Amino acid sequence: MDATTGETVRLDAADERQHMRRERRRERRNNSIAGGVFLLGLGMLMLTGWWWPGIMLVIGLAAAAELMRRGQTSAAMTTFLGFAALPVAIALLSAIHVPWLPVGAFVLIALGLVSLARTA
Repeated sequence: MDATTGETVRLDAADERQHMRRERRRERRNNSIAGGVFLLGLGMLMLTGWWWPGIMLVIGLAAAAELMRRGQTSAAMTTFLGFAALPVAIALLSAIHVPWLPVGAFVLIALGLVSLARTA
């Protein structure tokens, strides 16, 4: 092996390490999008005091932001609308004085079944 080939190998290895460092930075930055949206939402909930069902909107927004980042616009909209439907349903149920305990339990069971069905 001559000096030129050894130098080329070292430069290729250095380029590969630099490329891997860039990829790790990019991945950390991309992962912080959902976390940033979540933290902003939590801050808004602290200011307004609207913890339930506001937390559902915050979770939906964070999940939708991550899906949008991946280019899955349709899935992002579906996810957000699914999470946004809960506060609307809760507001409607309390406006018409439906007892929360059986309805809430049914909603949570239905959501769990849908989640399990999507994984099958």
